[in-house]
Amino acid sequence: MQLASHTEHRILRFLDLAKNVVEIREQFPLKRSLTLAIAEKLKIKHPSQTDYNTKKPIAIYMTTDFLVTLLNENGQEYHLAVSVKPTSELRDDRVLAKQKIEYAYWSLQGIRFSIITDQSFNSEVSDNLELIHQSYCTVEQNKLSLPGSVNVDVIEHHILSTIKSASENETISEMCKKINAYHGCSPGVTLTIFYRMIAVRKIDINMVKLSIGAQTDVLSLKKYLVS
Repeated sequence: MQLASHTEHRILRFLDLAKNVVEIREQFPLKRSLTLAIAEKLKIKHPSQTDYNTKKPIAIYMTTDFLVTLLNENGQEYHLAVSVKPTSELRDDRVLAKQKIEYAYWSLQGIRFSIITDQSFNSEVSDNLELIHQSYCTVEQNKLSLPGSVNVDVIEHHILSTIKSASENETISEMCKKINAYHGCSPGVTLTIFYRMIAVRKIDINMVKLSIGAQTDVLSLKKYLVS
């Protein structure tokens, strides 16, 4: 399940950046009495394991990979149940049967159930998520090399003011190189801080709609600044 695990990490990173996500619960347990009833109704064999003492099969508790609490446009909470599966596993009849149990379970709760696979994210979004995650970790773990008189807040302020005043075409890469030179920072420092600003939602970008690669036009970022 290495592939599924990798996809789960990407989903977590994506959800962490979503401003309407209130809570993310992983491996959410389902009521066994209900999954058993659903399995019986659908004539599907319920997941089980061999009891250590009796050596007989015993029904196990099923889980859903993520139960996400979100806010709608009116500020009301709603839930989304998410199952993560490699695309290859969805060709397996047994896997599909268990997904049917999960789907029926959440339908009875009035909650939407979605399956996300390793192909649900395009490469551009995946690259963005990885850049943001790595940059966040680098800054939070104090792995940046900054001149003595400069700190992360100073660079962030310079980035924000540059984006706000942008009036001509300039890429993120060009902007960051200029800020680096101005403050005497090592190559890559400003770009790392820029991506970390997205992680902490100081720049609130919809990555499905906009690339945040180094060659992205700075002018396109203006509307994504958090006031």
